[in-house]
Amino acid sequence: MDRTLSLLGLCRRAGKMSLGYESVLESIRKEKAQLIIIAENISERTKRNILFNANCKLESDKNSGNAGTQTPHFHESPVRGIGGASRAKNVKVLTLKNSKEDLSRALGKYAAVISINDFGFSKKLEELINND
Repeated sequence: MDRTLSLLGLCRRAGKMSLGYESVLESIRKEKAQLIIIAENISERTKRNILFNANCKLESDKNSGNAGTQTPHFHESPVRGIGGASRAKNVKVLTLKNSKEDLSRALGKYAAVISINDFGFSKKLEELINND
């Protein structure tokens, strides 16, 4: 198991993450999410819904006619609280090079999308994922 998956397992045991689509959306709404991580083989619909709720667009949608064929590694997105609060927050969405099965095995629970709700864990995970 690589270092990224090991750190994700530690983050889960520390209780600093939200697992699954609904939990991630809730952490975005409550402005707890520091980082959102999606598996490489997540469905296009789920990916678009997460990005929509995080108020960001796929770079491939803006730059080419082939919508969603290539997913960039991260997206910076302003996230507004419930009711469109005026404060905006940048939340990065990273795509793992691992499948949702690998991610689920590392976490001990099935999940294709997770949010990291701790600043320290999010910085280290961002560093590890971007260096892969």
